[in-house]
Amino acid sequence: MLKRRHWSHTRLRQCATTHLLAIMLAGCSPSSQQDFIEPSPSPEPEPEPDEQDIDEEICQEATFRGGLHRQGRTDQVIPRSRPELVLAFNPSGSEPWSGDLWFGGLPHGAEPDDPPNPADIGMFIGASPLVCGDSLYISATGASVYRLNLETAQQSWEYETGVPLDRPMIWSTPVISDSTLAVSGVDRLLHVLNAETGEARWVENLGSDSLSSPALLRGQIFTSTKEGVIYAFDELDGTLTWQTNLESTVSASASFDDGGQRMLLGARNGLVSALAVSDGEVLWDFDTGQQVLSSAAWLEHTWYVGSWSNKVFALDQETGTELWSFESGANVTASPAVTEDLVIVGSWDWQLYFLDRHNGEVVAAAGLGSDALASPVVDATTVLQVTEDGVVHALDLVTAEVLWTVPLEIRIIATPTVHEGRIYLQAVNGDVFVLESLDDS
Repeated sequence: MLKRRHWSHTRLRQCATTHLLAIMLAGCSPSSQQDFIEPSPSPEPEPEPDEQDIDEEICQEATFRGGLHRQGRTDQVIPRSRPELVLAFNPSGSEPWSGDLWFGGLPHGAEPDDPPNPADIGMFIGASPLVCGDSLYISATGASVYRLNLETAQQSWEYETGVPLDRPMIWSTPVISDSTLAVSGVDRLLHVLNAETGEARWVENLGSDSLSSPALLRGQIFTSTKEGVIYAFDELDGTLTWQTNLESTVSASASFDDGGQRMLLGARNGLVSALAVSDGEVLWDFDTGQQVLSSAAWLEHTWYVGSWSNKVFALDQETGTELWSFESGANVTASPAVTEDLVIVGSWDWQLYFLDRHNGEVVAAAGLGSDALASPVVDATTVLQVTEDGVVHALDLVTAEVLWTVPLEIRIIATPTVHEGRIYLQAVNGDVFVLESLDDS
């Protein structure tokens, strides 16, 4: 059931009162020798203040896809020359490249294969490492979240969920503001921590596993579950603001429009749904034809999202009207990156596509040699793309030429993070890898 909107009539009452007063003053003036007193004109209304960019409330490198618009863009510089592996570790203390290096994956073949249906536990979802200030946050090994020194990887704190599992508990990327860290997982819980100390502020039972990355906006935390329930909680005390049931598994992370008034989520029933951030009302649905695991990217009144139907769609922000679609050679699971001119997205056909953002036509394409489950990261000149077989690629943004590759020989499905010339990556077994190019200034 859609919720009612509550409209404020304060301004209408103010305007009506001012207008009525003017009429009374004019109509009640005596017809004597007294001068007619004209009412003073109402002062010009003050201009509305510019809305704060919704991404200013969070660390850019400490939220999935670099911001709540999920554009995949970074202000950092992706190395143009081949980097070296300068650090490899697992925050749990286990040796790197140990355990199940291909958890949830399939044997790598010579040609692309049709992917299986996604498993409930997020077979195609991995948590990205996050950078905020001088700290590195890791959240996909065992049942713990870690804060580490960015340079030395020395542990500052570990938050243990207390849920013993024989598989990784957390599949989603956390979100971090100056003081809050929110993360959810397959323990059915939303954990909200003090980002400085790692102490739990509050924990909420969501009733079902959560696979998508939470969002922080204007004192609210938004998250979803595999049962399709979308929640909004008060950041400080966990009070439930609203909930909406989309009645289908949601594993894609919500993206937000320019003013943070609408959020878009994809579900396994093939629908992408726009919700009002204020109350969770479903504003419109669009049927992509197959399940949606891709998180949408937003830019200039348009959402861009991939689908299991092999397609990428551009949708109008307000109505959900299809502006264009592009069909690749296989399913599109990764989230697209968007620039002023391009939409860049990988497919299970082992291609990375560079599409014209305005019409969806292919500008360029690059063969990757494996599936692109991790989403691309883009700076002003370069695209960073990791494939499922653990190969890190850098490509030129204009020509799609491959500049360099680094094979790590382990399954990676999480989007990398770039910070001060370093690339941070996390594998399915929780291993963390740091690449750095010593040749780049």
